Amino acid sequence: MPIRRLNSAPALVLLLLGCATSTVDYGQRCDVVLDSLQGAVVQPGQALNLVGGPLTKAYDTTVTIGDVDAPVADLQRTDCEACDSCRDDAGCTACSDCDSCDAECTDICVESVTVTVPDLPDGPAALVLFNAYGATQPQTVEVQGDGGASDTGTAEAAALPPAPAAGP
Repeated sequence: MPIRRLNSAPALVLLLLGCATSTVDYGQRCDVVLDSLQGAVVQPGQALNLVGGPLTKAYDTTVTIGDVDAPVADLQRTDCEACDSCRDDAGCTACSDCDSCDAECTDICVESVTVTVPDLPDGPAALVLFNAYGATQPQTVEVQGDGGASDTGTAEAAALPPAPAAGP
């Protein structure tokens, strides 16, 4: 019986490619900060405006309250053009400390995101903002309100009209 030799070149190529390493940079990682919300009282359905940064775009921003997504209604970067230009000219990133741009970035540029507080039970809940730059430290807010729990969808029996009388 003759011995067959297999062409091992394709297997060798696959083996060598499988050992290759690659680096993927998914985004900058920095401290994202929000003005303090510690102890703020929020209600389900409320529009909550958060100020801080660095922020990106609405499609890239997620806010959770009590581990539940709070839908992003709006994200604004007001008067930030001078800050962005200064950072570009100085070779700074949104995450780096850029002393030469502090006046434009700290004193003039205002970054904010508005979210809708989701239905949550009453009590403390952690609020966290995530974007391509990183995430905020959790801040505790106090949820007050029934979050729609009082709407049971049933009617009181006394509020219903009387049933028609049966015919003779």
